[in-house]
Amino acid sequence: MSSATVVAIAILENPRVVSATQAKSVTFNVQMWLDEKHRLTGAFRFFNVNEVEFTDVGIYFIHASISRFRSEASVTPSDGTGENSQDDQPEYDIVGDINWTLECSLGSTQGTVLTTDGVDKFDLEPQQYTAAFKDNFRRDPSISTLPITCWIPDSPRYKNSKKPCPRASSNVSLEGYITEVVRAEAGAALRFKVDVHSVSFMGRASVPPKVPSTPSSAAQTPVKWGGFKFSYDDVGTEGCYDVYS
Repeated sequence: MSSATVVAIAILENPRVVSATQAKSVTFNVQMWLDEKHRLTGAFRFFNVNEVEFTDVGIYFIHASISRFRSEASVTPSDGTGENSQDDQPEYDIVGDINWTLECSLGSTQGTVLTTDGVDKFDLEPQQYTAAFKDNFRRDPSISTLPITCWIPDSPRYKNSKKPCPRASSNVSLEGYITEVVRAEAGAALRFKVDVHSVSFMGRASVPPKVPSTPSSAAQTPVKWGGFKFSYDDVGTEGCYDVYS
């Protein structure tokens, strides 16, 4: 199990219906600012079950599942022929599915540590389903991933102790801030750097102890379950209807 989500104030632009057969599925161009010089761009899909009317450009507080953008992603509406139009498609950094949105950054990630320096840096590549990769995900789940490099910054809390840097192959859940996008020479996003705010180590499944075939002397005496102590006969039904009226 793994997942990658983002919680952020985002600019949602150019809402468009995915296709005639998916009239409630809307795709947005998304911008999220990391700092004064860096921004994150994406194409996010939203199932508009309540038929909210979105403006052409709006600022929203969102929670979304995200993956790194790849050319196989389907992010534009169908042109009616069953093929996805790729004309004038911008080069996004990420794709995602919006879970909820509030009109008006902290992300949550969990997965298995791939590599670590044992001091303050480790890598994750959480995989999860996103609608943009629905045609490829079943064949290759690794297509929908968010490659991240996590840094544990210096902090007074680690003054007298080591930083909680996980080992390789350990399962962790962390929260942190996306601070930088590592790009290829052509500009495509390759990895995302995250300053870790908190990290939790996920326990492995434990095997319950084997029950002895011969019960102990203490187990031979049955324990009474005590029965129910509340009775509806003691209170009647008149007050019950008043509660729901």
